[in-house]
Amino acid sequence: MLEPLGAPIGRVMTRNPASLPVSASLYDAAQLMVQRGIRHVLVVEQGVLTGVISERSLFTPRAGVRRTASPPRSSTSSTGAS
Repeated sequence: MLEPLGAPIGRVMTRNPASLPVSASLYDAAQLMVQRGIRHVLVVEQGVLTGVISERSLFTPRAGVRRTASPPRSSTSSTGAS
């Protein structure tokens, strides 16, 4: 049921929204959105909201953001080579 427009936002807001630190990658944000079925993630630094990343921000071409089909490589992952 839809709330009337005069209802307090506290009735419809998302409690405990998903967030990531500013150091998280775009891949981390995309993965969290898929896992939780959401379209927006709060970006925080030392517990303070610094921004919001949206699904649209991730998938709309922007200057300087290169799209790849695979996740970024971790500097600690093993390649299997000896």
